[in-house]
Amino acid sequence: MADVIYTWDNIAPNSTVSLFIHGYLETEAVNYTLVVYLASSDNREFPEAHATLTQGETFRWLVDNSQGRKIYITNNMQFHQVTAQILEMVEST
Repeated sequence: MADVIYTWDNIAPNSTVSLFIHGYLETEAVNYTLVVYLASSDNREFPEAHATLTQGETFRWLVDNSQGRKIYITNNMQFHQVTAQILEMVEST
């Protein structure tokens, strides 16, 4: 079952934000998914939202000796802000 691990409010139109998440064991595989909807400040009768999630780099995080991952969220809407929820699913070997 996937868990919501982060909610990003009000991502500006045509912009990209990034998030660094760490604390994973080296034997864990992590998958992320994105749930996106119009920002609460944007009241439209027929809400539409469009964003892209990119799973980027993997790091050995020396602070706690865990695996870290960097992900990117791009708001593809030309004129409207979006809110994005990041869900994660972790599997161990």
